Amino acid sequence: MSNEFTYETPNQNPFIHTLREYLKIQKLEKISDLLTNASCDFYSSSSYSNIRWDAYAMTVRFNVPLPYLDEFTVEVKKKILEASDQIMPKETGFDLIYIKISPILTLPDKNSLIDEIDF
Repeated sequence: MSNEFTYETPNQNPFIHTLREYLKIQKLEKISDLLTNASCDFYSSSSYSNIRWDAYAMTVRFNVPLPYLDEFTVEVKKKILEASDQIMPKETGFDLIYIKISPILTLPDKNSLIDEIDF
């Protein structure tokens, strides 16, 4: 094991693209499709992962379209976490331990916003 980690998270766009492609290769197309138009963020813990020496525990949060939220069952999240950990570059020094799913925050369109204004 290398003790020279970068401790830099990967760029989110290539990460999610690679994750989607990896899921397709694993014959998990439906799960890959759930991540269409999604984004992700990484949150490092100050605690070690206890998986590898000197590697930190990390959470990945996926921001997904609101209509897809119910599709992220415990089993789907487990498969996404496993795939995410597989593609996470090991030289970063992070082990993905947790996954969170959040809706993409959106604003109402202009017409809806005007209807909600109290005159």
